[in-house]
Parts: sequence; structure tokens; C-alpha cells
Amino acid sequence: MSASGETKPEKFVKPLDLSSGNLATAWKVFKEQFNIYVIVKKLRELTVDEQIGHMLMAMGSDSVPVYNQFTFVPSDENKKKTLANCIKFFDAYFEPVKNVIFERSVFNKMTQQPGQSLHQFIVKLQVQSENCDYGDMRDDLVRDRIVVGVRDIELRKYLIDVPDLTLRLCIQKAKQYVSNQEHVAAMASTSGAQCPGKEEYAGNVDSVQRYKPKSSKQMTDTEENRSSNAKDQPCSKCGKWKHFGGRCPAERSSCNKCKRRGHWAKMCKGAQHVSALEENDDGVDSLFLGNYQ
Repeated sequence: MSASGETKPEKFVKPLDLSSGNLATAWKVFKEQFNIYVIVKKLRELTVDEQIGHMLMAMGSDSVPVYNQFTFVPSDENKKKTLANCIKFFDAYFEPVKNVIFERSVFNKMTQQPGQSLHQFIVKLQVQSENCDYGDMRDDLVRDRIVVGVRDIELRKYLIDVPDLTLRLCIQKAKQYVSNQEHVAAMASTSGAQCPGKEEYAGNVDSVQRYKPKSSKQMTDTEENRSSNAKDQPCSKCGKWKHFGGRCPAERSSCNKCKRRGHWAKMCKGAQHVSALEENDDGVDSLFLGNYQ
């Protein structure tokens, strides 16, 4: 914006690059932008020279030598000096005779290239189709080219199944599909970042963590007995070879010799002053019975 609040041409309309390899397309883009500028700034209310001056200033200084080649005829309505006729002269200068067969062959080979977005592909198709003189068939042919030219095979299948697919509906559905795929990918990425144990389960919800055996320091007395039994050794507390249920029955018993808990008399390694005690078959010590004889 200038100090007065007016929009300068160079701020909206890109200057015409006369060194472009495709001057016809470059001129067409410039003309579309300048037509908008004419309407917004109400250039048609100015004099003819002022209108043309605005256009040349927007095109760039290299356009002046081209403009100087034009011959205006005041008596000829199609050649007198007006902005519309000036644009027609530029049309004839920048737009050579089109080879329709060649332009259509280019259009029919167009496919979405690696790294090219869906939007960019559609725009290039629409621009190229204008050079093909398809007439009323243009929209249908552009639609068909979008369907067969997109890289995503699933998108292609999706578009084929859409009933009554017009060009407008095709573009809308294709963009919606791509947008949904991006949203799903973003959601999956977010879920993967927040999922605990991702490496452990490797994405399989049915996986379980492998059992890690405890160290010898973490093993309880009962686990030591199980380890001993596994090695075919009798239990040091009860003398049995196997524990049904996995628990030693002597753990909660008191020894008849040393009176300590945790083992039976036959496995006792207690003090020597009780070594003379013997256990009868019925489980009663002979010393205890002797007191009552």
C-alpha cells in the first residue's frame, strides 16, 4: 500500500517475464491478474492513455518496445487506440498459432508427478486444457485425466465409484480424500507417540511381557525349596521330596527337639543338649513319658 492507501500494480500484478520459455502462458496469467486490477481500481474511468500506461507499468519496462510496434488506426474500430485493442495486439504477439494435436498429446500424457500435490496437478491440467480447444468436452476430459492421473491408486478407485462424477465433484471429493488421509496419518502419529510400551509390544495388543526370573537374592525360602526339589534333593525343613501345592508343611510347625518353628525334628540341626530326645512312633518324646512312669 502507498501512503495514500492505493494498491500499486506491482504489489498485485506480477510483471511479465519476456524471457519465459512459455510466453503464451505467462501473458495469459498476467492478463487475468491485470483484469482484476482494472476492475478494483476503476481504471476504465481514466483516459485511454492512462489505462494503457497502467498496463505497461504493470508489465514492466521490457514491454514498452513491444508496444511501440503496434499501429493504431483511429478510423478502424478494431484498431483504434483503446485498452481492449491494445490487449488484442499483445494477444497476437504473445500467442502463436497453436498446434492442437501437440497440445492434446501433452494433456493426455499428464500424470501426477512425485512430490507434486493434488492441487498443483489439477491446476496444471486445467491450464493445459485451455490450449486443446476441447469446447464443451473440456470439463469431462479434465475430470477423466484427474481420475487416471493421480498417483494414489486407492484415490483412483474411490473416484471411479462416485456416481454422476462431474469435474467440480471430482475435485471436491479428491481434495476431501487427501485431507482425510492426512488427518488419519496425524492421528496415528499422535497415538503412537503417546502409547506406553510401544517397543515392548511392537504394536500387537495381544502380546504379553516375557517372564523375567528373579535373582537369587529375591527368591523366598519357599522358592529355594522349589529349586531344591527341581534338583531332586529332599527339603531341608521337612525331608520330603515333593511339596504338593508348592508350600512346605513344616514352615508353620514347631520342632519337637529344639522347639523352634520352621522345620521338623527329623531335620533338626539344633543345640546338642536336646540331642538325646527321640521321637516315638506316635510323635511323643520318650523323655516326656518317663516323668510319669
